[in-house]
Amino acid sequence: MKRIFVALSVFLLISCSNQSDNELNIYTSRQPQLLEPIIEDFYANTGIKVNLLSGNAQELMERIDIEGENTDADIFMTVDAGVLWQANERGIFSEIESDILSNNIPTYLKDPNNNWFGFSKRARTIVYSSDEFSEDDFSTYEDLADPKWKGRLCLRTSKKVYNRSLIASMIDAYGFEKTKEVVSGWVSNLATEVFSNDTNALKAVSSGQCGVTIVNTYYLARLLDDPSYSNFKIFWANQNDRGVHVNISGAGVVKSSKNKINAVKLLEYLSSVEAQNFYASANKEYPVVENVVIDESNGPVFISSSAIIEPFVIINGPVFIGDNCLIKSHSNISKSIINHDCKVKGEVHTTIFQPFANKAHEGFLGHSFIASWVNLGAGTTTSNLKNNYSNISVKWNGELIDTKSIFFGSIIGEHVKTSIGTNLNTGTVIEMGCNIVSQTFPPRYIPSFSFYYNGKISKITFDDFKDVASKAMSRRNVDFSSIESTIFDLYKKD
Repeated sequence: MKRIFVALSVFLLISCSNQSDNELNIYTSRQPQLLEPIIEDFYANTGIKVNLLSGNAQELMERIDIEGENTDADIFMTVDAGVLWQANERGIFSEIESDILSNNIPTYLKDPNNNWFGFSKRARTIVYSSDEFSEDDFSTYEDLADPKWKGRLCLRTSKKVYNRSLIASMIDAYGFEKTKEVVSGWVSNLATEVFSNDTNALKAVSSGQCGVTIVNTYYLARLLDDPSYSNFKIFWANQNDRGVHVNISGAGVVKSSKNKINAVKLLEYLSSVEAQNFYASANKEYPVVENVVIDESNGPVFISSSAIIEPFVIINGPVFIGDNCLIKSHSNISKSIINHDCKVKGEVHTTIFQPFANKAHEGFLGHSFIASWVNLGAGTTTSNLKNNYSNISVKWNGELIDTKSIFFGSIIGEHVKTSIGTNLNTGTVIEMGCNIVSQTFPPRYIPSFSFYYNGKISKITFDDFKDVASKAMSRRNVDFSSIESTIFDLYKKD
């Protein structure tokens, strides 16, 4: 086997030869598709071409050892802090002097001598089926060894590094003997044979083959894009002691690199805001650069433990973000209430979102009320202040009502949908069940169950409304109940 590997190394070494000063080679155990957007952007900004050689981390380290001073590798990139430590112990890395990396990467996520740096974080924690269990049933990784979990636990094989690192952290915290007892308990509680990957373990939980597993969170995030996996719930383990197990992916400059200056440039780029967004979000990991700003100087900020806050978000209190919300990258949220199961992106100021409302794209919302099941198209924006700073009025029951405020955005009723680029004037009221398609400002009052298209209003039949609403709700695994049907029908008749 080693002869084959050596022969392959010689072949690939020849194929990578004639490297120029404006060219880098990365030996990586990461999937190429996760890195390609980053290296393309790096090339566009620097003119430095990057070649990727992807493979098993242990074999890549062996290859670098065999090639020695003649290696074409400039950077070794891998997952798991233990593998990075191992590469450093083998003398693969070179010490790096970089103010950018020193300032951007936290001390606890890099080698003490700056030989390697972490560039993304991944959490490994408990995921369970809400069909079978609740949050109150869980506490720690170690508790899953209790006989009460007999036949309900699924795990990934220990041949992979992720569980090995988790177990190593337990040995460090509790010692070998106690950890051995825990792992033995896990094995006794298995519902089936171990799986080759986290994705299959999660699918087993969703199907009911087992009820709980331990996975890296990005595997969960990938499946959550599919509504059929809505019964997953995440539990952050060990919150009363050592906390959730967090690992990293990282990289360092190879000691025998012929192009160390450009190699350092690439690592510095990986710590930039632009690259952190690519590097972390491409695999749904967490960035290492501190990038979520929470300002409580004007009021408290409450974020549910089941909410997901993507990178590069600014939150200015007072703010409430409820269960299972998704706040997307580059959002700016202030003085707002976002109820459970909402998706929000863009700038939001002094606005209330009712459950299951969607504003998943850029656009400004200010001093507004967004009811449940609203879906705002990309770029939908409200005006909340007149140019002359006069009080804003709203139309209701045929009368104009003075709000006695110079700030007032929009009131948008249940199941309203707006098209791409919709602009709403100050004091706009859109009643429930409307569909707005307009390239100009629509009227400031639109009655319920209306289809507004470029200056013309037509009525939406209740059957058509119910059909679309049922489809929208089913995407979140919620039924359009007979009670809701009756209420909406009565409202329309009224």
